[in-house]
Amino acid sequence: MNEKSDSATLNGQEYHDITGYDRLHMPRHTMDWSNVPRQTKSYPVLPTIALETDVDLGKKSFWKIMEEPGSYSGIATIDIQSLSEVLRLAYGYTARQQSGGQTYLYRSVPSAGALYPAEIYIAVGGIPGLPAGLFHYDIQEFSLKQLRGEDISLLIAATLAIPKPENCWVSFILSGIFFRSSWKYRKRAFRYVLLDTGHLLENLVSSLSYVGVACSVRYDFDDESLCSLVGLDRHKEAGFAILDVHLEKTWHGLEKTSSPVEPVALGAGLVGAGRVSSREEAYDAIEGIYYKSSECRKQGKPSGRESLVTLPEPREWFPVRQQDVESHGADYAGVVQGRRSRRNFAREPIPVKSFMRLLSLVGTVPNSDISVESMVTPVKVGFLVGHVEGFDQGFYRFASEDRAYGLLKSGSFVETMAGICLDQLWLANAGALFLFMANLKALDDAYGARGYRYAMMDAGILGQRLYLGSAALGLGCCGIGAFYDNEARELLDLNDDSYLLYLVAVGNIKKRK
Repeated sequence: MNEKSDSATLNGQEYHDITGYDRLHMPRHTMDWSNVPRQTKSYPVLPTIALETDVDLGKKSFWKIMEEPGSYSGIATIDIQSLSEVLRLAYGYTARQQSGGQTYLYRSVPSAGALYPAEIYIAVGGIPGLPAGLFHYDIQEFSLKQLRGEDISLLIAATLAIPKPENCWVSFILSGIFFRSSWKYRKRAFRYVLLDTGHLLENLVSSLSYVGVACSVRYDFDDESLCSLVGLDRHKEAGFAILDVHLEKTWHGLEKTSSPVEPVALGAGLVGAGRVSSREEAYDAIEGIYYKSSECRKQGKPSGRESLVTLPEPREWFPVRQQDVESHGADYAGVVQGRRSRRNFAREPIPVKSFMRLLSLVGTVPNSDISVESMVTPVKVGFLVGHVEGFDQGFYRFASEDRAYGLLKSGSFVETMAGICLDQLWLANAGALFLFMANLKALDDAYGARGYRYAMMDAGILGQRLYLGSAALGLGCCGIGAFYDNEARELLDLNDDSYLLYLVAVGNIKKRK
């Protein structure tokens, strides 16, 4: 292990502090291009079920799926064909690029450094075209590798802190492989693993809505039990979220009959598949926050909305009115598959109706067990306006729960924030910079270190909504997780316990000549 000065275990605020960037003390790090981590897991020979590649993705309204998730419900079923559609949309390849002697296979979700630490496992109780079992999604082959041949849904349910839906036939388990990100970002990588998990969660939720089934997201479970079930080496890879698909109890002549029989432990060859490079370096800070956050959360929650507030009240609030929202037709599948990180911004105002549409997207509380329980996400939203039609330049607070915004202070802050983001000066051309923030001390006090995971994944979910909404509106969008942390806090006048977690830039893009 490295960086022995880090504590054995860390809460969220401690981890965020020790992984902060400082302009005068940036760590020196040369990436080892001879040791690039593999972007896909390599299992021994396993039973394989090919997913369907010739599925015709029908046209459905992007905005209905994102803003009215029940719009296409009523199917209440899932089979190998619809599962193939979901995986192709949520986490399929969308582009290929050669750079520096490396081949990059880009996916339908953004990822810091295009490193893609997230993996998907699927526990199935038996659906048409797919037997009961536990499967790993192989994105390269577009297939499912069978890890277990029995229905483990009740065993997964036993790991949860709150009851699992009775009629859950399919569970998606999302994990993150640490070294894929730490190869480049070192001890700060845990931040990016969680953000990327949030990106993928949002894509899965909306893709399931596309095929007409309902789902819920679970952040709370017993980490050790879940990792044992799935066969994860917790030093290298860990589970971070479970997404349950809600179906009828019996359908297509099938009946759910799973029993909580203790499964046989998976072999070393399967558990060892989490190793993605011949030389992997581990970081004490990552293990410290992971093991502390793997503890069951405290029984309790913040005393109210005020305990999570990171910003003062604006003098006046303005609602996001429906008549102000852009009515723009967009096909969901086309938007998801065409999404890219675009940062060639042009200094042209974002149309006000398009901007209102983006505010509407981030005004929806993520559908996790935490947000459902408290009716509020631990993430607070603000934005810096550079060039938005009808808005003065300045720093605004956005109240997601009330879908209202207010000016906190006037001024040209976009250029300053571009400098804070490691002098990525192209950000100065963006129309607006969305800011996702949290009071990490309040989260630590209420939920333990687990609260850090809630906040970072929720920030990733909201960031992915901006990515997709921007693509639907013809705007550019690019997420930023690298910034000088204390300088960002000072610019935004955050208190000592509150932090910027994630920044997402949005704006018009330069037209190709």
